[in-house]
Amino acid sequence: MTDALPSVSVIVPAHNEEAMLPLCLDSLMHLDYPPKLLEVIVIDNNSTDGSSRIIRNFPVRYVFEGRKGRARARNAGLKAASGEIVAFTDADAVVDGGWLRTLVQGFRQPGIGGCGGRNASFRPTTWIERFFEQEYQGFPESAETCFENYFVGTLFAASNMACRRRVLDEVGPFDEGLFASEDLDLLWRINLKGHQLDYVEDAVVYHKRPAAWSALAEIGVRYAYDHFRLIKKYEPVIGMSFAWGAAARKTGAKLGAATRQAWRGRFEQSRFDLLTAALTATHLATAAYGWMAGALGQRIETSPLGFAPAPVIWRWDSAGDVLILDLLNKNGYRLEGAAGRIWERWACGDAPAAIADAIQKEYGVSREDARADVEHLIAELSRDNVRPRVTDQIA
Repeated sequence: MTDALPSVSVIVPAHNEEAMLPLCLDSLMHLDYPPKLLEVIVIDNNSTDGSSRIIRNFPVRYVFEGRKGRARARNAGLKAASGEIVAFTDADAVVDGGWLRTLVQGFRQPGIGGCGGRNASFRPTTWIERFFEQEYQGFPESAETCFENYFVGTLFAASNMACRRRVLDEVGPFDEGLFASEDLDLLWRINLKGHQLDYVEDAVVYHKRPAAWSALAEIGVRYAYDHFRLIKKYEPVIGMSFAWGAAARKTGAKLGAATRQAWRGRFEQSRFDLLTAALTATHLATAAYGWMAGALGQRIETSPLGFAPAPVIWRWDSAGDVLILDLLNKNGYRLEGAAGRIWERWACGDAPAAIADAIQKEYGVSREDARADVEHLIAELSRDNVRPRVTDQIA
């Protein structure tokens, strides 16, 4: 992608969203993005309220999908999309005016296959909505806690996400067999294909959160069950398993925190901690159910990956280090500082001499030392048959 803005298709699935849909579509109509490069596709997912009429009142492309389910609706939108970048948001969300222009900036980085932004709460009033505002603005940290050997890159939600169209064509559409984690599954497939994911914090969407206990409970159970199914799907690929210890420790820690907060008179924070403990315990209970079902011979259905994963995948971690996973041999590497920068430039197709020049300038070392470091790291990793999937410098 060059300095010119790419063409973008924004896909919005909608099922009985007449309350928030006008606000959502109005915000999309006021995006700071060239109209000639933008198409908005709204999928009526067999709504029985006034959603269909509302959609037709806006200058958007209307698509009907009779089979219910967010994955099916998004896939119907994908079939209609023509943009170089395909962005996603939800019908119960309002996008910031600069959302799309900011989100696509992430694709200026080499090798990026998907970007996601921050999900803030839309006008939170109940304490459950305020809980989401505090605990779940960006990364779904609770999901990461529940996976051992968690490796695949940055997590974000399809309510605020964009992908290169050619990458989606490589990895396939959303998995229609998943209830609630179809976005997480798609992101993992993108990373396993050798592409990187980037979190763009300033690309903000304001999402209407569940305000009632019943809606929250349904969401918790659906996500917990789908997370367990994802573990079963990816276990043979990257050795993933359920993190029993981490989930149990988090549950206990949040219960202890809730007690301390209540003792200090901070009752809302105490409720937040109790709710986090309950959601994490839901993952534990669902995993236990899945384990018992498997032990009794009941098969947990998952869809196939659909392609051979890249032999080596990598990502940046929160500390700025590069984490590498050799899928063939199940070996892992952590490259810190200059070593991580060497790998990143190697993955962009830079020659060793160009990498050494960059390291010399960035870290203020001599040319001889920079060249020696580059040659040593490349030789050491090549000896283990660990090489990056080379991407274009301007992807």
